[in-house]
Amino acid sequence: MRNMVKVGEASVSLDSILNRMADYYENDARIQRKIRAALTYPTILGVMTLGLVVLLMVKILPMFSDILGSTGGKMPLLTVVLMAISDFMVAHFWLLSVALGLIIFGFNYWKKTESGKFWLDGLVLNLPVIKKSVVKVITARFARSLGILLKSGITIINAMDIIGDLIGNTVVEERFQVAKEEIREGRGISGPLRRLNLFPPLLIHMISVGESTGELDEMLARTAGFFDEEVDEAVDKLTAMIEPAMIILMAIVVGTIILSIMLPMISVLSSVQ
Repeated sequence: MRNMVKVGEASVSLDSILNRMADYYENDARIQRKIRAALTYPTILGVMTLGLVVLLMVKILPMFSDILGSTGGKMPLLTVVLMAISDFMVAHFWLLSVALGLIIFGFNYWKKTESGKFWLDGLVLNLPVIKKSVVKVITARFARSLGILLKSGITIINAMDIIGDLIGNTVVEERFQVAKEEIREGRGISGPLRRLNLFPPLLIHMISVGESTGELDEMLARTAGFFDEEVDEAVDKLTAMIEPAMIILMAIVVGTIILSIMLPMISVLSSVQ
């Protein structure tokens, strides 16, 4: 934003540049809102699952412990294991609560450090399910940012320096430094970006065409619009995959605990009958 305002003042085109920046930030905010909305439901479901598991293990399971133990029969291995876990959680509930709080606090602190952010950014680039969505978000942001910078009259070298801080992923930013050095040496743009093995072939091809025709900014603007639609579609697909997966996981976890209670009770009822 600061660089664009400087260019606008120098070129006496501040009004048009601010309009472009408004479109840029509105688009970026829309994508971020969509991603946050996609993660809201799985987060709520995950917290509910954790709370339900704690309730079953700390309150419900101990109520059946004495009843099942008094039957004198041999309990299934699943029931024995979960009973032992339940007794441990009840005996050390406050200690476990404090430990969990410290783990959450420590993780939130660690992920803000340089090493933590670098590790997490590398993780999202290698997870099979979300890798494509992350790459599309990075590609759309890169194409839109570079297109606006070039259209506003900023040189390609200065634009690359600015974009290095806009990508939003420290692993990609580190790899991007190599491409910037090659571009400074006059090796073009498409070649160094292709050697990053990150951006989709469509972006590389469009940049190559833009370099040849001298309309790189227009090509990048069109490509950014295409990848914005790709991001929307990718986030929708990711949400459609995560929601049923979370529900199935919740059913398996809760069902296992309930099954550990029901199996010995069914055994007792069968013997009485």
